[in-house]
Amino acid sequence: MRLIGIIFITVGIALLVVVSFLGYDRWLIEHQAETVRQEMAQLHAKAEAKRADLDARIAALRAADKVADPLKRCLEFPDVPPLHWSPAFIAERCRLTALDIITVDQIDAKLAAGDSAGVDATFQDYATQDASDPKRRGILFRTFEQRFESSNPAIGSVLERWVKASPHSAYALAARGVFRMRTAAEARGTASAADTPRENFETMERLMAGAVSDLKASLAIKPDFIVPATYLIPATARTGGSRAEIMELGRKAVAIAPDEHRAYIFWSKEASPLWGGSIEALEEIADAAKAREDSNPLMALVAARVRYFSALATRRPLSRDDYLAILAIAPDAFALDNMGYLPLAQADASLITPLVRFEPTVENYMRAALALELAKQPEWSDEYVTRAADLGSLTTPDLGKYAQALATSNRFDAAAALNEKMIEVNPRSADAMSALIVLYEEHLERHDDAVAMARRMLDAYPDSTRAWKMFAYTQKRTDTAEYCKAMARAYHDQPEFKWDFDYTCSPNEHGLPPPMSNGATRRGQHPEGK
Repeated sequence: MRLIGIIFITVGIALLVVVSFLGYDRWLIEHQAETVRQEMAQLHAKAEAKRADLDARIAALRAADKVADPLKRCLEFPDVPPLHWSPAFIAERCRLTALDIITVDQIDAKLAAGDSAGVDATFQDYATQDASDPKRRGILFRTFEQRFESSNPAIGSVLERWVKASPHSAYALAARGVFRMRTAAEARGTASAADTPRENFETMERLMAGAVSDLKASLAIKPDFIVPATYLIPATARTGGSRAEIMELGRKAVAIAPDEHRAYIFWSKEASPLWGGSIEALEEIADAAKAREDSNPLMALVAARVRYFSALATRRPLSRDDYLAILAIAPDAFALDNMGYLPLAQADASLITPLVRFEPTVENYMRAALALELAKQPEWSDEYVTRAADLGSLTTPDLGKYAQALATSNRFDAAAALNEKMIEVNPRSADAMSALIVLYEEHLERHDDAVAMARRMLDAYPDSTRAWKMFAYTQKRTDTAEYCKAMARAYHDQPEFKWDFDYTCSPNEHGLPPPMSNGATRRGQHPEGK
């Protein structure tokens, strides 16, 4: 009996121990579950706070963009972490942005009234203000950069009449020289040298020679005129000038106006190792600009641009961190624009907003709209497209971007009319031809016109992959055999499976589903997906 009792007691103790352990395990599990719940709640709260902060920042940026007064608008843009610039820089950059300058339409009206002397007087007044009034500093260069750095034929027509009415005006000659430089670049196109016909180069060389002639003539009349002195740097580079000539022109420009930051910026591009210069040349420019930072905070833009060109000289793709290191110095326009093509997260979308904060142009709204779309901010992107379309006019400097804004905001007839106007002036404009092909084919029910324009593009660029793709685009819905021949010509160096993703031209032997549509891109309006 005693043995049985001992056994019962032992079993009882064991059961108590087991129950105790089970109870502890249950408590431990419940405790751990509660801890996980609390941590998840904290993470959720942090995520919500982060989302709310992002939403508030986006709302503040969008609200600031709608402020009517230019200076107040620029100043009210909130900082975009991690980008923070000094109050002195912001104040000076916003002051420059808000300067009230004469428009091309106002120049046109004065010329129509026979008042070319009044146009010259306006620019002479700007030169005086530039030299004597800190609140107006930079107005002369800004007017030329914002109004005449364009290939818009309407602007070119106004400038031709100004030069005809005032053939010895340093301002008129400089304006036409700046216009011819930009028009020359447009005539050359953006394709690689191997895909660019000789005719394009010949047009570019003719226009660039005219630009150099105008700029030199302007400088001969007014030797202390910083605008032609600065634009001669890239014009000379494009017409075969030596490195020594370019460095000398750069030194002369900054000697004329040591506090004009754009002279250093123009010079830095031509001194970059990417175009035959050197890191040492960039360092000389950066040091010279830094010495003037106390008198002009915008010299920080020179440091940022030099950092950008130095990074490009490594010949590797720049990362988000590379761009942020540049933008931490100053909001460099090149870095902002090119960063917009990176796969930015939604939270990074606001990084592109300095493009329109400091230069609210049609071109910059469209650049920012593309970046916002890539960052999955479609509503914000659409808002910027609408802003670009509403802001544009027939004398917008970048007529192509204006036409693109009109097309993206479904104003197809107006977009087609602008592209047709560009082709009248530059019959070899591949961008305008591509845009018209899509507009005719996709939106205006003008298939025959689309085909005719595609054939015209092939005549101008018979060896171009892009031209053959555009022709194929016009054939896909009407002539499969012709479509396949054009695609095979476009991708002559690639096997069929590399480009025939939807099996239009080859059998689908494996029964695979066709991929997503690869048609016209939303912003670019070109069927370049394949």
